[in-house]
Amino acid sequence: MNKRYSDKQIKWLKDNATAKVWKNRTELLDTFNQNFGLSVSASQFNNLLLYYNIKPTTTQTESLFTDDQKRWLIEQAKCGDYKDCKELTEAFNRKFSQSRNYNNMYSYLYSWGVVLNTMFNNEKYTAEMDKWLTEHFDELDYEEMRNRFNQKFEVNKSASGIAHRCTRSLGLKKPSKQFKKGDVINALPIGTISNRKKETYIKVSDSNDKSAWQPLRKVIYEKHHGEIPKGYCVVSLDGDRSNVDLRNLDCIDRRGTAIMAKSGWWTDNKVITADGIRWCNLYCVAKDKGLLRKEKI
Repeated sequence: MNKRYSDKQIKWLKDNATAKVWKNRTELLDTFNQNFGLSVSASQFNNLLLYYNIKPTTTQTESLFTDDQKRWLIEQAKCGDYKDCKELTEAFNRKFSQSRNYNNMYSYLYSWGVVLNTMFNNEKYTAEMDKWLTEHFDELDYEEMRNRFNQKFEVNKSASGIAHRCTRSLGLKKPSKQFKKGDVINALPIGTISNRKKETYIKVSDSNDKSAWQPLRKVIYEKHHGEIPKGYCVVSLDGDRSNVDLRNLDCIDRRGTAIMAKSGWWTDNKVITADGIRWCNLYCVAKDKGLLRKEKI
């Protein structure tokens, strides 16, 4: 995740996520946006919480359990006496005369920051193994960790199994790569061309963020027509993103791309595509100015 949030904002989230019982995540999100003058969406906020391993306390989970039930669950989840979450849930249902679903129970434990310690985990990994994994977690990738782990303990663990053990059972997390001002993260010269995910990019600066690389189509179009308006994007008329000939490039309101797709106007015929783009751009302008009739078009 890019460093789009300040340390102050992250600290506020960590301090306040569990400082009270929130009605739901939306209440926490609204308070966060209001405090810092942001407009973070719900999906962005969920990704932010997941990335920093922040688990808010909400009434959605707190109201479903009594204090005794929650205390018993946390104690039993940590004791390692159960084969899996299903067995733990069945024991909970018997004790408290409930009918909980074990998949939901796993989510409740996760929201409380509790890692389920099972008999399966205890049988497969010794305390010495866990200590070794913890000590080497930050310095090795999972593949190298697997090779050295198997050689040391004479076992045959998979890289995915070790990753699951580290992150889910031991609660370990790889440190994010933070770059300080002045660090060189890309030594390629300005003007370098790179093909990524069907799009051609060109390096335009030595800045240490993603703005250093821009779509080549966009750079060529703006060089001749000026900066594209906010909310617009550059597209290829013949559908070939690698064709960056200026005569093959056009600019469209992003809202019009869905209309183009629905109408079947994205074709390899430049004339049809260009006409569709002009119609969509005019439609979006008319809509913004309130010039359209209420009936659907």
